[in-house]
Amino acid sequence: MTVIKCESCGLIFTNPQLTQKDLTSHYDKNYYYSPQKDPKDNTRYFDYNARYLKGKEKKRFIEIFENLKKLGLRTGKLLDVGCACGFFIEEANKKGWQAEGVEISKWAALWGKKNLRVKIFNGELRQAKFRSADFDVVTFLDSFEHFRNPLIELKEAARILKKGGLVYVETINFDNPITRHLIGQKYVHMVPRLHLYYFGRKQIKNMLQKTGFQIMQMSLRSSSVGDYEYSGLGMYAKYLSLLLNPPKGYRNFALNDVINIYARKN
Repeated sequence: MTVIKCESCGLIFTNPQLTQKDLTSHYDKNYYYSPQKDPKDNTRYFDYNARYLKGKEKKRFIEIFENLKKLGLRTGKLLDVGCACGFFIEEANKKGWQAEGVEISKWAALWGKKNLRVKIFNGELRQAKFRSADFDVVTFLDSFEHFRNPLIELKEAARILKKGGLVYVETINFDNPITRHLIGQKYVHMVPRLHLYYFGRKQIKNMLQKTGFQIMQMSLRSSSVGDYEYSGLGMYAKYLSLLLNPPKGYRNFALNDVINIYARKN
């Protein structure tokens, strides 16, 4: 597989891409839980659920709900697309939202239904055939780069959102010198088999505007300097401390390598 850049719009993507059937088959139990895997294999997790069960992602989730409040939405109907086992859905329900998810992994969807008692449709977003203008919020947390056609996903999100509803996208930002030029192919999120697109802020904005959304808020985070715990000045301080005193075997100090963007349906 080759990662190429569109000279017209600047979007970076994998070519050729796996078929949807092959992609879906990869997201089995061994994708989420593979403790014996090679440490250099970044196409699977040692234990995906452990980070949620230990609460490492809770701060990330709480910040999303706080931002939704600032944008005028305290509760309502929420859909998480690419929800994996449904930990974000569980947290949303605790916060008073009526939340559900969509997930192509049969194993993850069943795990979430059984262990978290959350509502998850197993399949692709369009296959769920949700009613038009039914949701207040649609979220894409670390799933956008996995889609074969993210533009189609956004169009469907726009269809099922109420007028004035919000979409939240969190995905890889490959449009910075450190990630693209200094780290390049060694970047931990450079996984052409599964991460089919590598966005910059310009490309995300264009897709959202093309599908009828108005950008409300956008920020950058650093995934490899604290597992989504650091932003703003704290992020830079953590980044500097890692550079000056890197843990043994630590690499990929990819500053500002995650885009967080909220947009409202016109």
